[in-house]
Amino acid sequence: MKWKLDHLPDFWDVHSIINDVNDPSKLNVLELMVRCQKREKDDTHEPFCFELFHRAIVNGDNASWSIIYQQYFPLVRSWVRQKLPYDDREVEDVVQNVFLAFTRYYTAEKFYKARHLGSVLKFLKSCVATESLQLIRYRDRRNGDQPLSIKPSVPSQQNVSQEVGTKIEREAVWRCVEEVCNDEKDRIIAKDMFTFGLKPAEIYERYSKLFDSSTEVSKVKRNLLKRLERSDCMQDVQM
Repeated sequence: MKWKLDHLPDFWDVHSIINDVNDPSKLNVLELMVRCQKREKDDTHEPFCFELFHRAIVNGDNASWSIIYQQYFPLVRSWVRQKLPYDDREVEDVVQNVFLAFTRYYTAEKFYKARHLGSVLKFLKSCVATESLQLIRYRDRRNGDQPLSIKPSVPSQQNVSQEVGTKIEREAVWRCVEEVCNDEKDRIIAKDMFTFGLKPAEIYERYSKLFDSSTEVSKVKRNLLKRLERSDCMQDVQM
């Protein structure tokens, strides 16, 4: 049987429809939601979720933000529960703050650098770490937790880093850190790396307009630690 020319448009229309169904950019937001929620073992659902984030972050689409919130709320809550074994009300508050921080700091510029859904979710999870630790610090202050400090004799930069990492939340040590911070870069390093445990690459991802690279973040950290090691304040802190 020979194909007639008047059959060709029908054939290409069907082919076009099939392609549109598998092209996230051609789907409406509700279709994206359905395809994103249908999790597949081969991760074929991820491009549809990624497109939702694109429309929310780049296009500022409120419907996409609403779907993202509903879709990822359970996941974010599970991450928060791993860090905060507290009552449900506090967990819910932190989850809300996580999404607020994500919408504030994950800009269109950052999204364009993301290659896949995993990159976006990695940043979302870093917001969980930050907001959870903020609550921990608030609880310590509210409960009148007594400040601990670093030993007066600090033999090496590595020891300083370890001590700061474990005790930076204590008021006496934090005052010393603030004294050796010269500028906004230092304060960001002190807050996000020492207090919240973020890596240089994660800090650079958040503050790419302030730092030239993750290498610069590491350099600022090293210089800050050296000043902290030499500071008189650190030598005066008692256990």
